[in-house]
Amino acid sequence: MYSGLSLAVYKKDTLINMVLFFSVLLLHMTCLPTARDGLSMMKYALIHPDDFHHPIAAFSLGVFALSTMIAAEFVNIANN
Repeated sequence: MYSGLSLAVYKKDTLINMVLFFSVLLLHMTCLPTARDGLSMMKYALIHPDDFHHPIAAFSLGVFALSTMIAAEFVNIANN
């Protein structure tokens, strides 16, 4: 039976796919150092809490840095 639903399939050009791949790769490579810094900040705040007046705030900054880079990665993936 025919349900009446048809899906339109859009195929991108090969050159556009190559440009998208390399731009997402470049964005991924620029996001990695910031995510690594966020993880390092969280680790340092956990291991040396006596070095901070507010260790929870220092840990939270690391969480924010890491979570923004994860969100940026999701946006990169969604654009493909």
